[in-house]
Amino acid sequence: MCKCIVVSILFALLGIAVLVIGLVLGFAVFDIVIDDEIREITRLEIGTPQYNRWTEPPHPIFLKVYFFNITNSDLVTINGSKPIVEEIGPYVYRQYRTRFVVNITEDNDILTYTRSKNFQFDSEASGNYNLDDTIRVLNVPLLATLQMFEMHDNLSYFDEHWRAAFDIADDETDPLFHTVSVEQYLFDGYKFCTNLSVQAFCNDLNSLFAHSKMFKATENGIAFSFFDYRNGENGNFEIFSGINQINNLGRIQRWNNQEYMDAWVEESVCNQIRGTDSTIFPPFNDQDSSFDVLYSDICRIFNLVYDKQISFKEIQGNRYTLRAEALSIFSPNRWCHCINITKNLDGENMCLPNGFEDMYGCLGINLVLSFPHLFLADNTYASTVDGLNSSQTRHRSYVELEPQLGIPLTTAKRMQYNMFLRNNTNITQYVTPAVIPILWFEEVMEISQELIDDTINSFLNWTLALEIVTWVLVGVGAAILVISIIGCLCCR
Repeated sequence: MCKCIVVSILFALLGIAVLVIGLVLGFAVFDIVIDDEIREITRLEIGTPQYNRWTEPPHPIFLKVYFFNITNSDLVTINGSKPIVEEIGPYVYRQYRTRFVVNITEDNDILTYTRSKNFQFDSEASGNYNLDDTIRVLNVPLLATLQMFEMHDNLSYFDEHWRAAFDIADDETDPLFHTVSVEQYLFDGYKFCTNLSVQAFCNDLNSLFAHSKMFKATENGIAFSFFDYRNGENGNFEIFSGINQINNLGRIQRWNNQEYMDAWVEESVCNQIRGTDSTIFPPFNDQDSSFDVLYSDICRIFNLVYDKQISFKEIQGNRYTLRAEALSIFSPNRWCHCINITKNLDGENMCLPNGFEDMYGCLGINLVLSFPHLFLADNTYASTVDGLNSSQTRHRSYVELEPQLGIPLTTAKRMQYNMFLRNNTNITQYVTPAVIPILWFEEVMEISQELIDDTINSFLNWTLALEIVTWVLVGVGAAILVISIIGCLCCR
């Protein structure tokens, strides 16, 4: 009996040892190993798969553009009727990005790179929509010219030359709106100022729009487009690689060698360059995580906060959305986004109402930014136009991340360009002040199945294997301990 008890005790000690080893490995050692592996596979280090994916993204970003066709333009101009709009689109472009690293610090912690974008029209994704489609929209370059001369207190000069500059006949009664091709307004450029009789006026206009991103001088005039300035390179960026501190991964430190933009109130937090570019995020995220994202094309930094858990292609993730007050008068940083250049519907230079932001400081044109379909915009302004149908599901921006690795599963950036139409000169003498939606766009990305298989599933399978090892050891140890106790009782 004594020998039986000794054997049972030895088995009990073995069971306890195996149980303790399982617990220590599962809740201490393996956690450290997993965290180290996450740092290893997510930081931007030359030669790693993460670095190669970052410089040459394996999946395109899709730019989808929706125009607002004006169905009663003549009545708006002549009778002061409320504009009625009809959404047309999407016109889909594949956006290819390539990053070229030009400098790396000695400790490999900061990368300096230039980024090249190339947009290619995707006829298949666009369905029945083609680039040669014509749309009836606001004459943006004409109204921008009007508002530019209004800013410089020289509307009489505008009144004298605008018809010749924009090749509009004297008997044209609806010049505020025109019919153009989609291709012209998106990338190719709508051309005006081709009449040599108004060359002096157009030279002055070129000078006024010299800093605008959407106007470009050509050999025989001026061209306007919404997105051509986004083709090619977009300056240089300095970001953290995450090698020294993984929580800094992807954080932008400088853009064009500057720590501040010049789009908003000088030296303010609104101009302070920070955040990621929305394509790379640090790992170790949860419901308390939030992110600043720099959208350099609109000079705007938005904060993303946790919304809900999601599942994408059987991968569990977290959705982070733009704060509801991002364009609100209640935003903590609203004061420094109020540059008071574009006049409101009452003709006043003051902070724009809820849901609108003056883009003149960024784009050099009196465009007004909002969420699509004036989602969350001031109702007094939103009610000046009919035909909109805002939806949180359809019109809110978000990022969905695999939380441990911080890899984006899907992203959607959604914004809208508008202009304010007011009665301020002969050309607008009969209009009723209104918000005129022009277009809204979304940039969307979905992770490739290859990246899911090669990185996320591979990592998750590896962590699952470690978890299985943990519970096998715990189970075996517990079983040995129970068996030894039973054996000890039997020995008596």
